[in-house]
Amino acid sequence: EELRSKISLVDLAGSERAHDTGLTGIGLEEGICINQSLTSLGQVLTSLCKGERVNYRDKLTQLLAESLSGNAVTVMIAALSPADINYNDTLSTLRFADNAKKMPVKVKRQLDPTAELIANLKQENERLQSELAALGGQEAAEAAQRVKKEYEDRLINADEKLAKMQRAFQEMEARAQKGCRVR
Repeated sequence: EELRSKISLVDLAGSERAHDTGLTGIGLEEGICINQSLTSLGQVLTSLCKGERVNYRDKLTQLLAESLSGNAVTVMIAALSPADINYNDTLSTLRFADNAKKMPVKVKRQLDPTAELIANLKQENERLQSELAALGGQEAAEAAQRVKKEYEDRLINADEKLAKMQRAFQEMEARAQKGCRVR
């Protein structure tokens, strides 16, 4: 039995207001991308709170999909400023954190599908071998070979499915990297 854990540490930065920062060129483009990512993340949180179907559109939400989907424990730390000039940003951050707090969480133990399949096949193989030993004879040996071949085929099929899922993940990751350039 194989268990895995994942930790994602993300600094969401603040909203990048162009007129406040005075950014131009590439800095302005990156600020726009940051704002788009924060907007998408806010929409995902709102959808999750309402129990609606979620569309993980951009790189940030795709990276956080596992953490946000409700199948993991998620902790959010909101950094606030007491300064009057940051009132709107602080209020926006508090609203964002409030939505994050309302996210439904249903933590469950998830096993790697291939490892689970292999464990089940090994268990069934042992059971069938014990039945075979009880039966004895040439017919039993031939039946054992057929069963062994069947399970080997199922294992090959599972490995092919895993390779296909890994290729799909790599393609999705490549598409996400072609999106906004975020530092």
